[in-house]
Amino acid sequence: MPSAAVSYVIYVTVMIGISAAVIFFFMSYSSILTRDLIEPQMNEVANYICENILKVYTLVNTSDSNMIVKELNIPSNIMNKGYFVEIVKLGEVKYLVLRLKVEPWTEIYKRIPLQGDIASIDYIDGESFSYGNGWRAYQQHRVDSGYAGLTNYRVLVFARRENGRIILGLAWAEKT
Repeated sequence: MPSAAVSYVIYVTVMIGISAAVIFFFMSYSSILTRDLIEPQMNEVANYICENILKVYTLVNTSDSNMIVKELNIPSNIMNKGYFVEIVKLGEVKYLVLRLKVEPWTEIYKRIPLQGDIASIDYIDGESFSYGNGWRAYQQHRVDSGYAGLTNYRVLVFARRENGRIILGLAWAEKT
């Protein structure tokens, strides 16, 4: 029979192991449940943004306008979690991606391919342009949803005709 000290160490080690396993189980379950609850809202936001991308592209492609800008009326968070909206290029295909800012070990995202003529569109980061009455917009391929919840900021999607090509992008605008 082991001594009392050895038994104590064994019992403590087993209890710590059981506690860690229970914590890991509930965190995993919580993460799975969160994913299931967030997905419909992410789909709704992603589809809304895609529809507006298609609208501005169609308008700039079929009209004489050199630039069309549309404010996006998106929520600043989904289930109290902020997110990024971005346009990424994987190979020759461009995607609209919503990445949720959650626990560091979990990344929830929704990726929708931009198909048809939109797939060949270029975008440029960092340039700025005047927008509306007293607004300055900054082009980005990635925009934080937090701008949507602030009164002096807006989240935009735009399409611009330049040198025979169409530049499509996301932007955030601030009141100047």
